[in-house]
Amino acid sequence: MNASRPDPAVSDRIVRRRDDGRQRGSIDLPVRLVQRGEVPGFRERHRRTNVIVVAIDPVVPADLAHAEVLVVAPALNSWLRHWLSDEDPARRRANERLAVVVGELQRVVEHVEGRVGDADPLQAIADALPTFPADEIVISVGRERSAEHVADLVIRARERFALPTSWAGDARSMAA
Repeated sequence: MNASRPDPAVSDRIVRRRDDGRQRGSIDLPVRLVQRGEVPGFRERHRRTNVIVVAIDPVVPADLAHAEVLVVAPALNSWLRHWLSDEDPARRRANERLAVVVGELQRVVEHVEGRVGDADPLQAIADALPTFPADEIVISVGRERSAEHVADLVIRARERFALPTSWAGDARSMAA
């Protein structure tokens, strides 16, 4: 069968797709039109990208002006304090990082939210995903962090969540 033509068994299915925002509800569209991008009379709204920013350090990533952002500040703690269940200082520091990053992002981003997350950055991301459907993850770090440690975190986040994941920081930005 010709690869450019839609499969006839698929082309008669119906896809439910949100309307253009003038009314609440959805529109039924044949799959073949959606596959080819030919939807007569349908003007799709520009969809904003949902980005989770993991604030390891109080560094504000660039190029998020057209995104909806959720900032998650992990309550990073030492092994000993974690073992002793002494999380108050870690939560305080996380709140401070959160306030800095959210405050700076509010100047350029239309919609930004923030929350303190788990001490494990990967668990903090996992906790945020059910309520914020992210399209991308950005890990915000400062220069003092080990590049190898950050690259490892980026790789593990990409493997676990199957989302584009990058890091952003002071005078450097790299996608692992």
